[in-house]
Amino acid sequence: MTIKELEERTGLARANIRFYEQAGLICPLRRPNGYRDYSEEDARTLEKVKLLRRLRLDLDTIRRLQAGSLTLGQAMQEQTAALARDRAEADAARQVCIRLRDSGEGYETFSPLPYLRELDQAPAGPHMAPLPADWAETVAHPWVRFFARALDGAVYGLLWAVVQLFVLDWVPMTEGEQLLTRAAGWCVSILLFFAIEPVLLSAWGTTPGKALFGLKVRRSDGGKLSWRQALRRLTGVYVQGQCFTIPVAELFFWWKSYKLCRDGFPLPWEEDTAYTVKDRASWRGAAFAAAYLALFLVNFPLSSQAMLPPNRGELTVAEFVENYNDIASLLGASSRLDGEGALVMTENSDLLAENLPELIYTLKDGTVAGVEVRWQTDRDRMTWDHRDVPQLAVLSLLTAQRSVNCLNCPFVVDDAETWMGDWTELWTLHGVSVYNQNRGEGYFRNGGQYEGFLHPVGDGAHFYQMDVRITLKEQTMRGEEQYP
Repeated sequence: MTIKELEERTGLARANIRFYEQAGLICPLRRPNGYRDYSEEDARTLEKVKLLRRLRLDLDTIRRLQAGSLTLGQAMQEQTAALARDRAEADAARQVCIRLRDSGEGYETFSPLPYLRELDQAPAGPHMAPLPADWAETVAHPWVRFFARALDGAVYGLLWAVVQLFVLDWVPMTEGEQLLTRAAGWCVSILLFFAIEPVLLSAWGTTPGKALFGLKVRRSDGGKLSWRQALRRLTGVYVQGQCFTIPVAELFFWWKSYKLCRDGFPLPWEEDTAYTVKDRASWRGAAFAAAYLALFLVNFPLSSQAMLPPNRGELTVAEFVENYNDIASLLGASSRLDGEGALVMTENSDLLAENLPELIYTLKDGTVAGVEVRWQTDRDRMTWDHRDVPQLAVLSLLTAQRSVNCLNCPFVVDDAETWMGDWTELWTLHGVSVYNQNRGEGYFRNGGQYEGFLHPVGDGAHFYQMDVRITLKEQTMRGEEQYP
């Protein structure tokens, strides 16, 4: 029979039945689908256990009866004597209650010592304390449990962000890369759940999100879960509670779980486990909101920190080259610098590799004080305009400034790319001055798949010259007279 049928037959709660099963009092068979199959013998055993517990026998005594080391007659004889002591103690307590009632004394004035001495002289009954529940009570509060798991997911998402940005050096820039990152993050977060949560539950019975709300996961008898039990529970959460986190389907499964939890029914993956809660203090909700907001906000400076180049402050030519190549790789540019700081192309294309721009470095005390990017062409055919080279040079020097940090880096880069894209003639940002001097005739730029190329027009002369000078503030490059 199923556990539902067993509940109806015995009148015991499901948690009770699971507890007695873990205590070894019944041993149901397992069907091929993993569900338990309770026999008629299991039902009779539970009815016996229910009666004996009502008679105040402890579980150890019931186990001895099952094992045959104690007869039913001996157990009842011992229990009859124990209940007689209970009755004597209860009678003594009753007499004390009557005398206290008839004394007319108030709580502030009565003396407890004579009454305590009287109770101490009465026989001590072994069963006067309330009969304990034979299971660890499961708390409902579906929203609290949902938010606890959401916080755990945010923690694991942050771990993935750290690995992605600083271990794998993977900073998504394009829309496609961002979509791929989200998909990878979804997969890795699930893997982190399965790698970390069973360890935490088996060791401490809680996770970061659950601990914040005072929640713990225990076996039905109150003990800690084993690693295997915790893993089986987590698998049930993802399969039966979240439908493998498949969009839309997940919402339906959440709703089903919410209704079961709200109505006080154990969820399918919690047949052998129980939730306990330390308290329901109101500060826990505020702490959750603060923790979740902090985890959300910390992702911004993390991403920005990963955008900063490897070298900061004053740069040697070699350090500038390393910055340039790092940013070029990050942005997917087709140009790189060699060890001497000269431009090389990574794509095997005549349009890109011919007539490369020249980078001229100005040094002061061995460090780069400025960079000039010079290029010109008179080709009578479509030509790559190489405008990405000065942009990368600007970013390599600009993001190295100490005033650019993980909080303002995206905004600084956005401003620089806007001004460079518009070919603003002269501007200064965070101590880096940029002067654009570009002129030409006989070419036009097109968008779409040919964006970034110069297209010759007409039969006249074709000429284009680019001269971009990048200097640190208060430094000169090739003399101030070069500026207008």
